[in-house]
Amino acid sequence: MEDVWSGEGLDYNAYARQSSEIGIGDEVKLLTGSKDARKAGFETIGGTPTAHYAGTISEHDAWAPFDDRTRSQFEQYFRRLGITTVGFDIWVDRDSMPRKLITRVAGAQGSETRTALYSDFGKAVTITAPPRTQVGALPRHRR
Repeated sequence: MEDVWSGEGLDYNAYARQSSEIGIGDEVKLLTGSKDARKAGFETIGGTPTAHYAGTISEHDAWAPFDDRTRSQFEQYFRRLGITTVGFDIWVDRDSMPRKLITRVAGAQGSETRTALYSDFGKAVTITAPPRTQVGALPRHRR
């Protein structure tokens, strides 16, 4: 997965912690609560044909598909950032696997757009840590 964040005023460290606690499966499941999701076309993402869907999810509709623990994590995240709705675009392949997900949030602390690209499902992964000179902390949120 490749993540790209852009936004103003949000605490990126808090977002990173939250993202590590909630996996892609839960993130996609969150979108199933959308009352206005619609097919937005077809596109090829990373060489894979996909169907593109777009919509929004309100904080109240978001919790329904989850167990109590996950629901609590989402509720805390939404409250902490003052988020009431999330806009999304998702591209899904013929096996119902997400290939690209863009989420847009606006809250009391600012706005954010996140783009995630997914590929190589089921393939073995080898991770090599980057050199210390290429590692750093995300900027602290300033109020």
